[in-house]
Amino acid sequence: MTADARLCLECGEPLPIPHSVRMLRHLKCRYKRMNDLRKLRPEWKEQQHQRGVKGMTADARLCLECGEPLPIPHNALMKRHTQCKVKRLNSLRKFRPEWKEQQHQQDVKRWQKHREQQLAYNRRHTREVRLEALSYYGGECACCGESRFEFLAFDHINGGGSAHRRAIRTHSGQRFATWLKKQGWPLGFRVLCHNCNQALGHYGFCPHQIADPSATITPGNIRVR
Repeated sequence: MTADARLCLECGEPLPIPHSVRMLRHLKCRYKRMNDLRKLRPEWKEQQHQRGVKGMTADARLCLECGEPLPIPHNALMKRHTQCKVKRLNSLRKFRPEWKEQQHQQDVKRWQKHREQQLAYNRRHTREVRLEALSYYGGECACCGESRFEFLAFDHINGGGSAHRRAIRTHSGQRFATWLKKQGWPLGFRVLCHNCNQALGHYGFCPHQIADPSATITPGNIRVR
């Protein structure tokens, strides 16, 4: 950097060293400049407004609906009279049912055209979200250690899984995995295989507990149906 680059742009005095490369003014000079700009702000805004009004052509100041001149001074973004705007909105509302039906037909055609691609994407996305959720909660059965993706399910540690799914309106495992991700992976859930999960839900214990008394899963977690 040259010597001139280390001088304040306001007072011309040297800037403190070391200083930031982006530092162009002393702090007090910066505040003084901001206060001066605030004093000129109302006058500057009025000048900009007048310049914008003068720079607009006669056609730009005509209402797009009726063609009559817009009131001056007016907002530069104003394109219609208020009454013309209300009239236009009312006319659009009359065609809204027909427009919605047209949109529905377009969506149906788009789905029929790209059906296979959309289904493939849905399957891929479903698998990715489910794998992510299972990996976060351990990636294997907390009872028997089963780790194959197809055999795993989510379990409520304190029971009440069916009531909870009805409350949040998620009746499938995929929707429940998506809900877990949106909620930021809350506590109170674990991964079990379908065998252990069903045995625990129906009988209150898992047969693995009899074969292995040191199993980490605790008995008595009967689900509320």
